[in-house]
Amino acid sequence: MQFIDAAKGGGLLTSHLHKNVKRVLIVFIHGVGDVVMFIEVFKALRTLYPSIHFDLGLAKELDQNSIYPCAVLLDSDWKSQISTMNYDLIFQCRFPMEDPQRPTVTKAELCCEKELGIQPIAKYPQLVPKKIVAVHFNSTAVPTLANAPKNPARRIWEDITLAGFIPIETHFEHVYHDPMNIKFDFVDHHVRVWPARLDTLMALLGASDAFVGVASGNFHLALYILGPSRVMFLERSLKVTQFTKANVATANLNGYDGEVMTWLKSRQWKNPAPLY
Repeated sequence: MQFIDAAKGGGLLTSHLHKNVKRVLIVFIHGVGDVVMFIEVFKALRTLYPSIHFDLGLAKELDQNSIYPCAVLLDSDWKSQISTMNYDLIFQCRFPMEDPQRPTVTKAELCCEKELGIQPIAKYPQLVPKKIVAVHFNSTAVPTLANAPKNPARRIWEDITLAGFIPIETHFEHVYHDPMNIKFDFVDHHVRVWPARLDTLMALLGASDAFVGVASGNFHLALYILGPSRVMFLERSLKVTQFTKANVATANLNGYDGEVMTWLKSRQWKNPAPLY
């Protein structure tokens, strides 16, 4: 196995891609913006050398596999593990800084020229982010009748995540906030520390792909912003028919059985339609 550091005179990557090289790891320990710029460059290498298997090594602690899910995640001490890696060549890409003397040349192009030895590439990938599902487990007016108990709430939160979405709790602690409406410990995305403003709530709901929640102002706003096909009502003592005549999906908090995941996976989201 050969290790090449682009910053230490190792030469261009392509000069090392001889016929005996079948597996290559490109170590790319850089920030988010650099990773985004490098993806199309990496894809070009794979296209230019179809007989070689290329892997992209990213910093494990930076969560960058959300940008490139096929990445090999590397610990901070990855260099000490080189001998155990199953590659013919490991190439540490340094991604040179912009050149003030060449103001129209991007970092990606400089990398192609100075480190890789391929034609300059300056394209951005088309990334497809996960969708947001707005969630509301609490009612200010009738918490004992509407609030989601912790166990089904946890299952709903997990089901949204497992379905491939990002759940965000949309409960704002406004001036009339009921202290019993505490945040569950598993809720890791929320707006409780944000200023309680309705235009912010409406913007968040509008940016979401769907809403799952109990009887509350959030439910009614979601219904009118997203339309009934993208809203699921969580029933406890109160039924959805007590709040709207629209055809809204429901899940029973007293006997939750995975309805949220089933609904999210089966939906083909439509544009908001009139309620009646």
